[in-house]
This record gives sequence, structure tokens and C-alpha cells, in this order.
Amino acid sequence: MSDYKAIDSSADVQVCWVLGRLGLVSEDPGIEEVIRAARVLRPDFPGVFDLSLWRIGRTLCRPANPRCGECELNDLSLISRSLAALHD
Repeated sequence: MSDYKAIDSSADVQVCWVLGRLGLVSEDPGIEEVIRAARVLRPDFPGVFDLSLWRIGRTLCRPANPRCGECELNDLSLISRSLAALHD
């Protein structure tokens, strides 16, 4: 495929959790907000992060008891930074 701009990110619940915790979308984003965020992150191929974000959301970035310490995006996460501030 030569037109990667046509491949957008999905608004899957796991993708939304991760993008939300990174502060890139609102708490309850719609499809358009998720697609817009993906297009800002990678205009030439917005869907490139979709599978990675889904996997992080499915295994680590859970609504209850997120496993922030195991996540490679930990330093970027608003939730992780908020939890760390509580313990300082």
C-alpha cells in the first residue's frame, strides 16, 4: 500500500485509555478525536501506533490497577506522574 495516510488509528477502548492517560485525548474521546490525535502524532501514517497502543491498553494500561511501572510509555503518562506526585 502506498497511501498510509488513509490508514487511521481505531477508537478501540484500549487505544482510548492509553491516549487519554498520555493526555492526548479527553477522558471519553469520540472517534474523530482519536483519529485527529493519531494524525497529529504521525501525519504520514496515523495508524502506525494502533497495534502498539492496543497491546499496552490490553495488558498494562487497565482502568483499575494499571501496571504503569511495566509500561514503556510510563514517563509520558499523566496518570503515572500524578501517582508519583502523591508518593513524593
